[in-house]
Amino acid sequence: LPNRLVFSADFDVLHLHLLPRLSGLASAFPGPLDLVQFYPPTARARRRQLKQALGRAAAQLTWPVITEHLVEDDAPLEGVSEYCARTLAQLLIIAPATTAQLLRYFDLCYTQTQAYHTQIPMLVLRAAEQPAADTCCEHCQERLAQEAAATRLAAYHAVPWV
Repeated sequence: LPNRLVFSADFDVLHLHLLPRLSGLASAFPGPLDLVQFYPPTARARRRQLKQALGRAAAQLTWPVITEHLVEDDAPLEGVSEYCARTLAQLLIIAPATTAQLLRYFDLCYTQTQAYHTQIPMLVLRAAEQPAADTCCEHCQERLAQEAAATRLAAYHAVPWV
């Protein structure tokens, strides 16, 4: 089992209610957990706010050893891959805010160049999607949920798995 884990997310917007699900894996993966927040150089003024968000997330997790890292990088996706390679991570945990953000991790340029994050197992922590509040009835709500599921499945099949 992996014993070197990296959890990369935008902790400033991450919903903390997702973290108990991740804490459930602490006994299965007893190694240290690195929380990594990447931010662009233009967000230097927000460093304190980002560091506090990182601390709030760490306080919610039950891992035995948690290390917080705030990393300035104008290309966070390349940064997470380089960080994982540098620390020899064996499992990458991500919490993308959107499906498009998730699909970027598996973009053709990363799979063709065999970026480090495509070579190790990846765990995706996703928020449960809320049903649309503006539906007229349960039938319409169910139909919209099925359409959303079909869209996600099509996006999954569009990823060029190597």
